[in-house]
Amino acid sequence: MQALTIVDVLVQLIAARADVDTAAGGVTPLYMAVQQGNVDVVERLIAAGADVHKVRRRCELSKRARDRARECVRERERYASACIKIGQSKGR
Repeated sequence: MQALTIVDVLVQLIAARADVDTAAGGVTPLYMAVQQGNVDVVERLIAAGADVHKVRRRCELSKRARDRARECVRERERYASACIKIGQSKGR
């Protein structure tokens, strides 16, 4: 049996409608993912509705972390746009 990755666990939690903004140990999952540079987790959390302005209980996300989260969103949008263009150029 193969071990679950953090993304596997996250997908299961989101499917179970877990609160993606729950601050465990005082920080949100989004904050931890941004600090660790885990783009895949950041994208999935944002897609699931994570608050990009929330970092800790009743605190705002630091400007640096907020900018990194926004850059992840912009990258995802650029990638999606490129995929659409490629699909259109191939007649799909």
